Amino acid sequence: MIKKMILGTFFIFQAMQGTTHTYFFAHGLAANKKQARLFAKKYKLKNGKLYLNNNYIMQSPGVTFDFPDSFNIIDPSWIGPIKKIVAKVIRGNYDQTSFGQENEIDTLHARYIKALAQAEYIVYGGISRGASIFFTWSCINQPANVAGAVLESPFAAIADVINLKRKQLGIEFLLSEDSGQAIMEFLFRKYSRHGLKPIDCIKNIHNKSQFFNTPILIVASITDDLVPWESSFALYQELKNAGHTKVHFLLLEQGNHGFLLSGPDGKKYQQVVHAFYKHYDLPCDELIAEQGLQEWDKIRKEHLF
Repeated sequence: MIKKMILGTFFIFQAMQGTTHTYFFAHGLAANKKQARLFAKKYKLKNGKLYLNNNYIMQSPGVTFDFPDSFNIIDPSWIGPIKKIVAKVIRGNYDQTSFGQENEIDTLHARYIKALAQAEYIVYGGISRGASIFFTWSCINQPANVAGAVLESPFAAIADVINLKRKQLGIEFLLSEDSGQAIMEFLFRKYSRHGLKPIDCIKNIHNKSQFFNTPILIVASITDDLVPWESSFALYQELKNAGHTKVHFLLLEQGNHGFLLSGPDGKKYQQVVHAFYKHYDLPCDELIAEQGLQEWDKIRKEHLF
């Protein structure tokens, strides 16, 4: 039982001897730590067989965790089976969702302290909420050993998601942004429109912080129907305006939210990530990095200071 609990705390992608880098992954909404499998090179299936993922961007070893709203975590205080059934269907206990605010930051940092505070280097990977929280977490806790970060579809603020949905549904004149925020606060009880926002946290990070030496690659898609690419780009722009010289932005032509790596432009995504790793002396697949070199050079030249 104890062994099972330990294994449940940390999701290990693959043991690799002698490495100085550990991957740390933060999942998105309506998911759990197993979402890391979309990005990992190797992992074991329930039957014990090893699965090889050709679209990987994270090598071994790796650590991940569950946010408080993970659908694997059901609050035992809930009365009756109905809410538990609903939680399973909607894949989350959204009473605990804060979209990267205090309770989720505390959870992420507790896992970091337990597993990675003494690690030589970590490479952070996150998707959607798990990508956005990188900024709020870094602002508050100033981790010193983050050697790089790959952030897929981060939002600058939840207001951007609300406004995209208002536009998509054609209800911009019927539903104000404030009303949309009120609905979000009702559905996601730990979220507050007045709470921490990734883009505001960037403004509060001192330009002499270790954070400003961390290479960051932000990846977004034009066809993302949940987090507008402009919101991710706003984070990139704010980082540049704040003086961050190692931030880069990859905009894909196509890709559904949460599935960019397995989408039509997934290979470009993978190749650019490995080229990014290679450029900053992080573990990479040399062949894949070489394949992405041309696109990587283009990205760097397009967004030079």
